[in-house]
Amino acid sequence: MTGVFKDRSKLLPTYVPNTLPHREKEFESIKAGLLEGKTSAINAAIQIVGDVGTGKTVTLLKLSRDMKSDSLKFAYVNPRQHGATRVLVFRHICRSLTPEVYSASYSPEELLMVTLTRLKDGKAKAVIMIDDVDYLLLKTKEPIIYSLTRLNELLPFEEIPVAGIIFTAKSIKFRENLDRSEASSLGNRIIMFERYNKQQVFDIIQKRAEEAMKPGAIDERVLEYLSEVASSPPVNGDIRYAIDVLLNAGSLCEAQSCQKITIEHIRKAISYTSLSVTQEEISNMDQDLRKVLLAVAMALKESGEAYVSLDKIYTVYKELNEKNDFEMSKFLEMLQDLGDRGIIDIKGLTKIGISGVPVENLKSFLEGLLNKL
Repeated sequence: MTGVFKDRSKLLPTYVPNTLPHREKEFESIKAGLLEGKTSAINAAIQIVGDVGTGKTVTLLKLSRDMKSDSLKFAYVNPRQHGATRVLVFRHICRSLTPEVYSASYSPEELLMVTLTRLKDGKAKAVIMIDDVDYLLLKTKEPIIYSLTRLNELLPFEEIPVAGIIFTAKSIKFRENLDRSEASSLGNRIIMFERYNKQQVFDIIQKRAEEAMKPGAIDERVLEYLSEVASSPPVNGDIRYAIDVLLNAGSLCEAQSCQKITIEHIRKAISYTSLSVTQEEISNMDQDLRKVLLAVAMALKESGEAYVSLDKIYTVYKELNEKNDFEMSKFLEMLQDLGDRGIIDIKGLTKIGISGVPVENLKSFLEGLLNKL
């Protein structure tokens, strides 16, 4: 049987491994806090702070998978994927925890109230996880954090059926965007996820390679080379980037009918792997947003330049959607969202490009991106 993969899904952002190398201490600390909240009236807000690719999201997903039970329910909210308004966030929480009482007609406050009441009636507690609160605060000024950290005001004099609320952020600076009441109710329980160093990157990608690839498909020296690249600037220990490169290198190897991934495959994969446009980021986009990114990529490829004009992107976008009539305002809103996510650079109406991709690598990167979209 040809190919280097035995299970490429082990390299996808949806995969949650059984072990989290170099995050065991942080995982156990968060788990202990949730267990305390499950068996007492304490429902502390936990803030996980760490740069991109430091294991925050996978830690949340593993906590949910390992601890979920009839008496402890989990709601995971990713504002990039599920929406960044108060009503959309609270709707997702209600559907995740108590789908039997959900109604689209409820106001945000009613959604929280019926969710808490149903949990109490069923003698269950909840853990609410808000991933990437930086993005949430960028997109809305609604008091979402305040509402979630003041749930006791909805059921005064009663124990709130919430074991804990977890927020993740890329930087502790997110607290600067909170007003005093929000910052006060959020508290100061902060767990830092430091950037992975070279040895830690190696340990993680070696483990993933063992799960995803056939024996002998990649040598340690190749993994050491990737670890060196991924632990150095500008990547700075971003494990998602390292895993994306590994996946792309394996796909390239198979496309060339090779049986072993080489350093040259890694080098080539690096040329079309972006720090900003990861597999995870693409999976968090809806179809409309993907079409806008596709229009940007196609316009850049056609131009052969590092930047392209808004008019050119919109022309390509209309060609992609010739059967539909799209308003410019909606298109501009989605284009700005891509900018807010750090995926594209918007330096002016005539200067729009892909973030974090050197000009010399742009052609090969765009070819890889177009295949993904």
